Amino acid sequence: MMKRFVLCCLLSVAASGVVAQEVAGVPAKLETANGKVVNSLLQGCSNGLLTFRLHRGKKEFTVPVSKVRKLTFVTKFDRARAKEAFDAADYGAAISVLEPALLPLKEYMVVDNDLRPAYRMLMLSYYGVGDFEKLNDAVKVVEGMNVPDYRTEAKVCSALVALAKDDVAAAEEIRSELEKSSPAAALYIKACTLRKKAAYRDAIWTATEVLAEHGNDLLWMPPTELLCARLYLDMGMTNSASLTARQVKHIYTGTRIAVEAKRMRDQLGIRDEDDVAEAQPAAPVADDAGTSTNVSDDVVSTKEEAKEEGKAAEGEPEAEE
Repeated sequence: MMKRFVLCCLLSVAASGVVAQEVAGVPAKLETANGKVVNSLLQGCSNGLLTFRLHRGKKEFTVPVSKVRKLTFVTKFDRARAKEAFDAADYGAAISVLEPALLPLKEYMVVDNDLRPAYRMLMLSYYGVGDFEKLNDAVKVVEGMNVPDYRTEAKVCSALVALAKDDVAAAEEIRSELEKSSPAAALYIKACTLRKKAAYRDAIWTATEVLAEHGNDLLWMPPTELLCARLYLDMGMTNSASLTARQVKHIYTGTRIAVEAKRMRDQLGIRDEDDVAEAQPAAPVADDAGTSTNVSDDVVSTKEEAKEEGKAAEGEPEAEE
């Protein structure tokens, strides 16, 4: 009787091992280039080859990445919470949700998949908290994606890290690489580089060039407009900085850029009726000519103001940081 019980236990353990072996892998729906969709267990991806097994199969298949149209991961994590934290510029909270779910999948990011936008958020969140070591790893992953905007953002992140480490030459090299593929991003890096050199007036002329010549570039307009506010502050033009940050906050409501603009105003000690009335439609802000303006118009219209007030910055500019 005892022998029979032991034998049953051994068979049960063996069966459990087989089941565990059968489910090993990353579950995902795999769509092939010809449109066929199969439930698969991903086994690995390297050197341009993807290895997988069918969901209930044991045989492994290896195919070129180019033969896979898309992967849809069966990965459970709170995507809504991650996006909410990211949009609120709560980068630490975003990382806490994204990192455990995405890092085990980074080798699969070379294939088009539904988690690429989340990985982009993870990369930008690393920059937001200043974790440059993890950021560099994430940049490498994102640069491997065939998504032009994501790759540009990755390169800009690398340039900003270089500036943070006082490596202006590396930032200039990246800027040069982007001049043709993304002139707006190249100008953004140039403005940040000039700011690093404390050439604030030249930096703001460069930033306004982005606003004037690339007004339809929705990727680089928001950070450039926020950069203008910071540059005005660097130059000691507190009123212009506050006004620009206020308009950035309103124009990009619901985004991390708006939150960062509000934080800037908070740091300036500006907590007026504007913050209380945010729930109500804001009245158009009129310039001296009586026309409604957006933040781009405001930045351009304050060029003359910068010429006057910028004289005070020629001596000892007040750095933001």
